[in-house]
Amino acid sequence: MKANLFKLGTTFALMIVVMGCSTAPTPVSPTQAPPTSTPTEPNSASEKTVCPYEGNTDTQTLNCIDAGAEPIVWDGFGNESNEVIDALEIFDDNLYAEASNYSEGASIWRSVDGRDWTQMTSPGFDSAYGANNPIVFDMVTFKDQLYAGTGNWESTPSAGQIWRSADGTDWSPVALDGLGNPNNAGFTTFTNFNGVLYAATLNHSDGAELWRSSTGDDGSWERVAAQGFEGGSVYFIITSLTTFKEQLYASVEATLGTGAQVWRSSNGTNWTLVSKDGFGDTDNFQTGSSVVYRGQLYVTTRNDVTGTQVWRSSNGTTWVQVVGDGFGDTNNFKIESLTTYADALYAAANNLGTGVQLWRSIDGINWIQINADGFGDSSIFSSLWSNGTVVFQGNYLFGSSGSFGGVIWQIHR
Repeated sequence: MKANLFKLGTTFALMIVVMGCSTAPTPVSPTQAPPTSTPTEPNSASEKTVCPYEGNTDTQTLNCIDAGAEPIVWDGFGNESNEVIDALEIFDDNLYAEASNYSEGASIWRSVDGRDWTQMTSPGFDSAYGANNPIVFDMVTFKDQLYAGTGNWESTPSAGQIWRSADGTDWSPVALDGLGNPNNAGFTTFTNFNGVLYAATLNHSDGAELWRSSTGDDGSWERVAAQGFEGGSVYFIITSLTTFKEQLYASVEATLGTGAQVWRSSNGTNWTLVSKDGFGDTDNFQTGSSVVYRGQLYVTTRNDVTGTQVWRSSNGTTWVQVVGDGFGDTNNFKIESLTTYADALYAAANNLGTGVQLWRSIDGINWIQINADGFGDSSIFSSLWSNGTVVFQGNYLFGSSGSFGGVIWQIHR
């Protein structure tokens, strides 16, 4: 849960730079039974209502989707110290999952079906370094290779790293030392824009940075934004990079009391501010995710006063609020994950009291909750942006923390 607790202002220990490594895969099987709080099927067909986008506009009960939700990982891959699943990615038709571990180091796992898993990296990419790489923030596929961005929530004497693999088994570093800035504590999110790989950083001291490379090779990286887009250290982390109408959008979190920002660029070099001061409310000091849905760009926020908000734009400059009160619960303080699935928009709202809430909309305005709070376990209270959600083999997967270690919940239609 430590990665999620950062969103409450908690910080963690330092990491040091490691060198290249290759590890032998280790197959494992889950060691504990699924939690007893797993949602159950309705008692009868009459108890299961039809989902609104199937033609029914009546109020939907939770059973509409709870009956199709199940944990496919519930115990941190058999290691309770694997506290949270922060990143999920598809590569060569396989599912890859990251497990954050603050005592041993993060690890990456692979599955062909989401059921049987093989460990693909040693902890921290090298057991000699252990917890110095506690998190893989994000993974992305670029030019037939899988990339992983490592780091920690705190600024460190060393810095974040980028690793890659052509087969998911043998990994090598392509960026060490925070790309020359030891204050780049981690590489938080990636995207492919116009055939170029972009990597964003977490930097408490100088402000977030954005780097890019046309090859991903070591020594090929170019910095295209620095010092929190010239706003300084208050704009310390980029949480999402999204392409919308041939422009790249960057969502930038700020410190408490300073509103979040959204920037865009048509070429990745020259950037324009398109939303400032938390969409006009400085209580919107953090961003979660951004996604394009039905011709509009959506961006989520953290707001500890009114509850999380969702804003959207049809042109990237004029923004309209479509969620403004945490879905009616101010304890839903932030939407980290926003994902499209089955022709609908899915939002995961962090809630420390009852556990994460999943909401669905077919128009971006009207929303329905589709899970029991925390899937019946209040320790499952958040995700990490959209890095920890993915659609795999027709199912929606959601990574988080849990009572026995990191969990992955699967929702299928």
